Amino acid sequence: MATQPLNAGCQRFVTRFFVHGLCPWCLQDGKKIIGWPQLKRGIAMPTSATDRRVQDAVPSVSVIMPMYNAADVIVEAIESVIAQTYTDWELVVADDCSSDDSVALVKALMQSDARIRLVELDKNVGSTGCRNAALQAARGRFVAFLDGDDIWLPHKLETQIPLLRDGPHALCCSSYEVMSHTGRKTGRVRKVAARTYSYSYILKNNVIGCLTSVVDTLKTGPLYVDPSQWSERSRGDYVLWLNALQNGRTAIGVNEVLALYRLSRNSVSSRKIMAAGGMWRVLRYNRKLPLVVAMGCFASYAVMRLPRVFERFLTR
Repeated sequence: MATQPLNAGCQRFVTRFFVHGLCPWCLQDGKKIIGWPQLKRGIAMPTSATDRRVQDAVPSVSVIMPMYNAADVIVEAIESVIAQTYTDWELVVADDCSSDDSVALVKALMQSDARIRLVELDKNVGSTGCRNAALQAARGRFVAFLDGDDIWLPHKLETQIPLLRDGPHALCCSSYEVMSHTGRKTGRVRKVAARTYSYSYILKNNVIGCLTSVVDTLKTGPLYVDPSQWSERSRGDYVLWLNALQNGRTAIGVNEVLALYRLSRNSVSSRKIMAAGGMWRVLRYNRKLPLVVAMGCFASYAVMRLPRVFERFLTR
């Protein structure tokens, strides 16, 4: 069996072996901690000597991008990563069995930028499983997240990385602006205060937007969501943030808008109900909070999110 680091710089090592139907299961201290769906064709790699040298250089930032049938928006999302003023990154795109031209578009972009890598799954596993597959391939100390339909502003990484590198915090998030599903800016901003956020605060009010988050794995250890602790009805990204902030670790907020979040075409009411249900399952079953404590956290969440229901009707 080969032993190697899961994320560069995190100083924690896992032993990996293959099980039929699964990509590497990982053992740490003799215990199974995580498994990923099997890759269909593995990770697409550069072919030229120059591209291989770029590929072999371990980047400081790994950008995790799950993708599913995003042909109409994926190029814009990837180009927002390419446009970053902070250039020491790799982009790991994990495709969840798209049936449109998403994969072809990503491969075309890979021809001109060796920092882009593609992971193709052999079956549809949903957004959380897709992120796990991309996290398996990530090599950077800092792990950032961007869905295939959202957009970063050019100075996002340059603003956030120094705060984590030079400070005590394990996670950084920022304000972001909402745009319609067609890409029209709405002027409505999800504000994040320039302050420190604790685990207990995020339990009651999750201000961390997935598209703005960056995690320092040197402080948190490897990132993953244990497959035994989530389903697609749960909030897998929320579980990641809570895992990152356990044991007294903190997040730092940036008040500046650093990203654009695209609203879905799906109905407002159904998505809000699903989000609320996912929040409850995380609190009660993933975090295993006592019923009264979970109800208190959920009530705080509901009060903070209620204005967004009305806002979405205005931005459709």
